[in-house]
Amino acid sequence: MPSFENKSSDLREEVNESDFFCLSLLWDLLSDDSKADTQIAECALTTLSGILKERACKKLRRLSLFRCFEKLQRNESVSQCISLAHYLLSNTYYAVKTDHPDSLGRVLAELDQKFSIIELIISDMENYHSKAKKTLESEREYSKSNSALREKLLIGKYSYHVNFNNRFVFLEFMILNPCYLMELSEEHIERLWCICVLTPLFDYDQSYFLKWISPEKSQRMNESLVGIKKISFFFQEILSNKSKLDYENLTQAGFECFESHFKFFNRLENNFKIDNIDGKFKAINPRFHGKEQMWEMFLLCKNKAVRESIMDFIINCYLQPAAVINLEKDQIREEFLLKCMVLLNEAREKQDDEQLFKIVLILLKFFKKSQEEEDDEKTSVSSNSKLIDLLFSLLPSAKPGIFNSLLNICLNNYLLYCENRKCEIDLGSPNGNTSRHQNRTKCLGKYF
Repeated sequence: MPSFENKSSDLREEVNESDFFCLSLLWDLLSDDSKADTQIAECALTTLSGILKERACKKLRRLSLFRCFEKLQRNESVSQCISLAHYLLSNTYYAVKTDHPDSLGRVLAELDQKFSIIELIISDMENYHSKAKKTLESEREYSKSNSALREKLLIGKYSYHVNFNNRFVFLEFMILNPCYLMELSEEHIERLWCICVLTPLFDYDQSYFLKWISPEKSQRMNESLVGIKKISFFFQEILSNKSKLDYENLTQAGFECFESHFKFFNRLENNFKIDNIDGKFKAINPRFHGKEQMWEMFLLCKNKAVRESIMDFIINCYLQPAAVINLEKDQIREEFLLKCMVLLNEAREKQDDEQLFKIVLILLKFFKKSQEEEDDEKTSVSSNSKLIDLLFSLLPSAKPGIFNSLLNICLNNYLLYCENRKCEIDLGSPNGNTSRHQNRTKCLGKYF
């Protein structure tokens, strides 16, 4: 590919901007340092976009694109320049990869070779974040939850909200554009995570970014902005790292980001598959990635609504194995029960009533959903027996806050245990282990 380092200077020799009436005036009006208000600047931007779209302005259009990126490089009038560049790239070039001078692939290659577009955009994001932070610190009413300040003019002609969103829309356009390959590096991901998740200026910024970077079912289920090559890094080094994703204060957007990349990463690793009919995910390999992280997230999360979502997700992971591993269905569900037993014992030893309560809740939900999905199936209860023993041992010392839940689990699972072994509840003629059956029935009798 030929060098394009001197492309903009070559174009200036071919095109005289003064030949185009009022062109320099329009550039002046849309600039941040002009005295024009936002409405006039917007009119100037719209007019300039319309002029540059015309066929007669072909060379001027290319020169204007270089001018936009030069201003972005100097952090000048960025929101206006990326809006103009986005419009011209989307509407005035052929959306193909060919080496034709008017192909979008060729134009993006020229711009990227000269400006390193992804690095340029992220550097500007950091610059804007730093300037906006200094401005907001002088605002008496500033807080991360005060979304009204996002609509205020902090820097330049547009509000913080417009400046923030425009940059991400432009970055997404560059990354997902099929005509020319641009990718986020691991360093880029870390830097974006830092300004948007670790040190956001507003709560909305964090929520927006977490949704922006997540593959969405409705739009790009098969694509991730972090890129196929970086998905392992993003999931394992960032989303699975408590110092970078705060499990304790996890938001719904944070969990949904983890969930979407959990599914995406495990699909790439052939651990999950997505049903084309109902869109549900099913486990192909019971040794999927992220198990410990989702359990830790469930135990640490303080937000009740988010914790409910995590609980549903964990249960679905264990209750939706694909048909190809039907023989391992009991194994993966028994793994769930054994994990609960470990956590119950751990909670009892630490006298951690909160953890005990959380495990009781997830067990209740698990057994309820398991019974709903297995009306016509007989499943293994090899670990259920041990779990029932453990739950019964907890009953005498159970505090009122979790007592009823524990008792319900014991009773429901005891009945299921007896049913699967065709036992009678009364003491007259139990089958199987008579002493255990009598002890359990006697234990339950204390509370009725």
